[in-house]
Amino acid sequence: MLNRLRKQIDRVDNKLSNLLDKRAETVKKIGKEKKKLKLKIVSRKREKEILRVVAKNKKNKQFIRNVFKKIITESRKLQF
Repeated sequence: MLNRLRKQIDRVDNKLSNLLDKRAETVKKIGKEKKKLKLKIVSRKREKEILRVVAKNKKNKQFIRNVFKKIITESRKLQF
């Protein structure tokens, strides 16, 4: 049972890492556009909206918010 659950986690982790890599590449493009448009990198309004939307109707809301806070922090770094 434990091995089966771990394999399930491995599959989810693989999907997550692929999606996070794709997100990171998109974030870099957004950073370039913001620079062209002379916009600030950080948008608190946008970040709050992301945190609200990603946790909506989820069983583990706080867990998801915490993970996305870290994703947002790392995403900012990619835009500078």
